[in-house]
Amino acid sequence: MDISAIPASLGRSLVRALDALLRRCLHVRSFAEDAVCILRVSCGRAREAIVLQDGTQIRPGDPVIDIHFWNERVPPMPESGPDLRWAREMHRRFVASLRLLAQHLMEASSSDGAAIRGEFGFLSGEALDAQSYLFRRLGLEVRRLHAARGAWGRFAEFWQNLFSYWLIWTYNPASLRGKRLLDLERCEVWISRQALLARYGARPHGPQLSAFAQSGATPGDWSAPGP
Repeated sequence: MDISAIPASLGRSLVRALDALLRRCLHVRSFAEDAVCILRVSCGRAREAIVLQDGTQIRPGDPVIDIHFWNERVPPMPESGPDLRWAREMHRRFVASLRLLAQHLMEASSSDGAAIRGEFGFLSGEALDAQSYLFRRLGLEVRRLHAARGAWGRFAEFWQNLFSYWLIWTYNPASLRGKRLLDLERCEVWISRQALLARYGARPHGPQLSAFAQSGATPGDWSAPGP
């Protein structure tokens, strides 16, 4: 399906409707009311065994907390491309969101899993290397996913990447300039629950976390691949 053949307003409305449907199917929910938060969460299961850098062991089938970008709230990228102001605002909101998530997990009575995971379709090449570096600076481990073997695996990955591309086109079309669908590469980011709480769980002094929203740009439509 070539979404470019559909009128832009109708096409973006269809993508938003499909995005909302997938969120309901995956039980994606918000965990903070603060307008600065650009993440949502859902409950997932580990697909394979993994040992995180702090020694946390994840077995196949173990519960994990999946994070998803809140597309409507991520800062819009300028038409001219990413600049320092946008990068600083994106970093500020992502850090604030991790703090809000840590606060939510500290206050929650149940344990949804020993680790937090996010799966996204990133553009490959230099953009992917830069994004991976920034995530590692934030304490997140980045795992590049290789296409599953077999026809079904390649088919599933294509549709995942296509939907990621549609989300970018809907929420952040400026970032697609010079990019192709075939440039997308799927990646996972991980952090153990213990590491998240140790790094982001300390309560800030002074005003509540909503103070993060009092400077810089207001929330806007920046696309983040994934539901």
